[in-house]
Amino acid sequence: MTHHIWLILTNQWDVADLPLQLCSLSTFIALYLFLKPAEKAFWLLYFIGTIPPILSMVTPDMVYQFPHYRYIKYFLHHSAIPLAVLYFILFEGYRVPKKAVLTVFLTLNVIAVPVFFLNKLLGTNFFYLASPTETKTLLSFFGNGVWYYAALEAAALIVFFITYLPMHYMQAAEQKRVRGK
Repeated sequence: MTHHIWLILTNQWDVADLPLQLCSLSTFIALYLFLKPAEKAFWLLYFIGTIPPILSMVTPDMVYQFPHYRYIKYFLHHSAIPLAVLYFILFEGYRVPKKAVLTVFLTLNVIAVPVFFLNKLLGTNFFYLASPTETKTLLSFFGNGVWYYAALEAAALIVFFITYLPMHYMQAAEQKRVRGK
């Protein structure tokens, strides 16, 4: 909200500033989960809200430097997302089954289709589906055209499997503890 107020006050607001990026989706899901429990919504949050925001902080798509408002807002927002995931795991008891890897991958692809066409219509780059970022980020290494999309898909699957590993080991340890009692 403050971000959009700042953009309007500085005459910089553009349709590309709509909150339709992956991290915005993560934020909306987290807010929803604070209001209403939803296991499958958590699955989506877990996979898109754990490693992706951390990777975006490693190579941020931003031109502002500390202590600029946009810099601080970006890092606070992107660090709050994985912390929300951690909160839901530790305090709300959410868990993710192995089948969620593929379920969330397919769900994200279904969500990406209208976002892709919205990008075409508005000339935007939500979910970075139109092209890699303008600044040098990890997406800059994914190539162009069909190879860019193939690399995005492969990277998503790899990141999702890596993201699932801690959940797998945590659930295995919980089951072992229960069996040992």
